[in-house]
Amino acid sequence: ALQALEGRLGCRLFERTRRGSVATPEGDRFYRRAIGLLAHARAVEHEFGEAGEVVVVKLFVQADILLAAVLPILDLLYRQRPSVRVVFCTGAGEADIAIVANKETRQSRSFNPLWKEDYVLAMPGADPRRFLREANLQALHGIDLIDRPHCVRHDWFKDRLATSGAVPNIVARAASEETVLALLRMGVGAAVLPERHVPADAPDITIIRFARELRVTRHVGIVFNGKSAAKKLNLSVEAIQAAAAKPVQQSSAGRFS
Repeated sequence: ALQALEGRLGCRLFERTRRGSVATPEGDRFYRRAIGLLAHARAVEHEFGEAGEVVVVKLFVQADILLAAVLPILDLLYRQRPSVRVVFCTGAGEADIAIVANKETRQSRSFNPLWKEDYVLAMPGADPRRFLREANLQALHGIDLIDRPHCVRHDWFKDRLATSGAVPNIVARAASEETVLALLRMGVGAAVLPERHVPADAPDITIIRFARELRVTRHVGIVFNGKSAAKKLNLSVEAIQAAAAKPVQQSSAGRFS
């Protein structure tokens, strides 16, 4: 479909690389036009949808999950229910649906898996250690590191470092994944974070996988708070899983409350 669109426009919208696709100047210009058209289409749907009942869905997203990874799910929800209003909650207990990643929830019957990913060491492009084949505990000793105290694996990594005697140089403490990525791109320091959070179009960030002693995979899923929450969405778990499988677009835009 993308190739057909490029053929009709008579230009290339993306340059393909091993790590994904990077937008060309024409692609950026097309994107700016497209988001305006999509916003107008959604506004029309919302206007006519207001004639019916407005459905309020309370959503909780765990702090160490990138919001950009959730946008495809929200886009699917808005297309299915134009009159829906999504309200972000600060706690999973008050939410209709929660998108979480932790071992305890994964063992629950109500946990519907969306994706899994490894933790990796993300390095600024100018760091000389970016050429490491893999990162062990000693590789983290003395490294300029962006701390992520909101991560559910934070204490696990901290304990491993303390046991090994490896002491990183904490140069920043970020409160969100978006802040971590901004600091990474500024070259402030490295970060331990889920691989899906690293943009495919970021040549200034290098991914280094961990040695076995630090290798961790996390499972992200959606939890419905009762059967009524699932009925509000009017979506199957399979449809949500298909939407979540789409590549993360860091520049996506959506509606929030």
